[in-house]
Amino acid sequence: MSASKVARMVMDGAARFCRSAQGEPLAWHIPVEPIIREEEAVHLRESLLPHVHRLWQEYCDPATPSAITHDVYVKLWERSRPTIGADFILFDEAQDADGLMLSVLRAQQAQVVYVGDPYQQIYEWRGAVNAMDHIRAPERSLTESFRFGPAIAQLASRVLNLMDEDVPVRGQDHIESRILQDSTPGYDRFDAILCRKNATVLTHLAQAIARGDKVAVRANVEELKAFADGAELLMRGQRIGYPATLALFESWEEVQEHARRRLHRQHRAPGQGPGMGSGPPRRRLQVQDQRRRRLEHVAGRNAAPVCRDDPG
Repeated sequence: MSASKVARMVMDGAARFCRSAQGEPLAWHIPVEPIIREEEAVHLRESLLPHVHRLWQEYCDPATPSAITHDVYVKLWERSRPTIGADFILFDEAQDADGLMLSVLRAQQAQVVYVGDPYQQIYEWRGAVNAMDHIRAPERSLTESFRFGPAIAQLASRVLNLMDEDVPVRGQDHIESRILQDSTPGYDRFDAILCRKNATVLTHLAQAIARGDKVAVRANVEELKAFADGAELLMRGQRIGYPATLALFESWEEVQEHARRRLHRQHRAPGQGPGMGSGPPRRRLQVQDQRRRRLEHVAGRNAAPVCRDDPG
């Protein structure tokens, strides 16, 4: 493991501590890549924990040259046991609150009203917790939206019902909303595809180009190209330092094995994931080169369908 990777783990551990309610850094604050086995992850966290403590001490010392982030001064503010001079506190987007902010609010004497939607939580990856699951208080539903009409409200209610939500959404009768089908005359067909992983973006991109569709990627295309370049270097037997998702692997075979283990843990049949086939190296390198050309082809274009990559 490279020194830069270890340094990043220490810094990420300090950042997660800053966003937590704990009084000192703990081993579980240090994020470890899923490729590392659990027993090795435990040892790695314990060995890095003293360095996280040292970094936090440097953050707290005004005389040290270490730069601090927003998380650090918010943590220092929380440790000062602040009192918010208000009779009522309205805390919005509570589904993405972190442990630190919850600890501050729970220490206040004022009445706190938490507003949030658990179906819109997007920051769990950086330590956010769904405050709606941790607060014991009377609940009221805000079900009326001023952004759309009844048609979209009915569709949203059907989707929420699939999530075992029995409270319907209401729209505004004076707003004309329509649900467009592929066969709607006068409208061009387009698809908006939300993807959680870069590999999924590449898969949809390849499929769309094969169909002859015009494609635009609403994502960092350079990052996707870097992923393809990193994969090619691994296939050639070279170690890489970027992107981080591939930097921990020593070979492409390790990438494949990691993918198989992930699939097995998800109770699926073991096999290769998209773009991780076990064909001959020449064939795999040709596939990577084709994907790079496709990415260069769509970079900067603004036509549908859209493949969008959301980090997660």
